[in-house]
Amino acid sequence: MDVFLVRHTRVAVAPGMCYGRLDVPLADSFEEELNGLRPLLPEFDRIYSSPSLRCRRLAETFHSPLLEFDDR
Repeated sequence: MDVFLVRHTRVAVAPGMCYGRLDVPLADSFEEELNGLRPLLPEFDRIYSSPSLRCRRLAETFHSPLLEFDDR
């Protein structure tokens, strides 16, 4: 089994700002970053994601048959 850890794309906050668990919006570059990331990753059988919008939006673009959100 291969495991891929993918961090969300850039967020729309000031550089150096610590946003932790706050649900901050994604930067306008989301689509561009997604298009650069997608060819580097395989089809996924299962995806686990944070329920925060910045993570959820990215996870949902991969259309995995098993997508699970976990608060941990």
